[in-house]
Amino acid sequence: MSLIRKTGVTSLFFYALFSLTGIGAASSKDQTDGSDNIPSYLTAGKIREHAQQFFESFDSVQVRMRSKQALTFVDVRNSNEYASSRIPGSINIPLFAVKTKRFLKSTPVVFVNRGFNYTGLEQECRRLKSAGFNDVSILIGGLANWKQKGAPIKGDYFEHQELNKISPDDFFAERNYKHLAIVNVCHQGKDDSAFLTPRAHFIPYKGKAEGFLNRLKEISKNTQEDPLSSVLICNANGDYPKKLEKLVQSGGIRNTFYLKGGLEAYRVFLRRQVDILRANGTKKIVKGCRTCP
Repeated sequence: MSLIRKTGVTSLFFYALFSLTGIGAASSKDQTDGSDNIPSYLTAGKIREHAQQFFESFDSVQVRMRSKQALTFVDVRNSNEYASSRIPGSINIPLFAVKTKRFLKSTPVVFVNRGFNYTGLEQECRRLKSAGFNDVSILIGGLANWKQKGAPIKGDYFEHQELNKISPDDFFAERNYKHLAIVNVCHQGKDDSAFLTPRAHFIPYKGKAEGFLNRLKEISKNTQEDPLSSVLICNANGDYPKKLEKLVQSGGIRNTFYLKGGLEAYRVFLRRQVDILRANGTKKIVKGCRTCP
């Protein structure tokens, strides 16, 4: 489950999220996007790294399954997503509720989501370890990589094709992690695209493969050595040509995702966060939240 996706989430939950993702308090010195007045601490931040000891590869999971280990796949996405596409035999539990399922203490648990947003999963692994859950891990690449490897998936075939589409809130949670390469493929970059995604590489896609795939491979090669590496492709409106997706797939670039709704949807998401902070008169981000899951 995304850290921000909960319906009816309170503003206090957002405060805690901002603190956990390294976002500082707003001040008069913060840079803003003039058209939307989005402060820079929402679009950029300190580069972070995930703790790899909590992660497990597809191959490692397959070895454990072949050795007859009783793995429990816990899918933490919302119930609709789970119903549409899931690993056979997996169970659906919201991430915040896992700690209440005491039966999971006695079985190896492998967390599953789409395979892009690891932030909440890693934080929960730390909490569960402290609570006595000895064998918890996160499936690298999640369900998207499971599908790419040709492993069985139950559900709606057409929904399976959307597993590599990432929501703006998931992107927000992962935007500052070292393993992520962000690629802007707009024909013409907007003036504020560099502000919205300051770490993005700009590689215009004009319907031809000439040079595009080579540049994409060059950008992604540094992260491909990292097992957690992924590539997020974005454009202005989230309308990605099938020809583009097939081209990227042909290049063998693993863990490639696409931003739903493109940069415009991400801008709308950021505006909402600004509105929440303003509505509550926030002058300083609250450090921690004891009531948050």
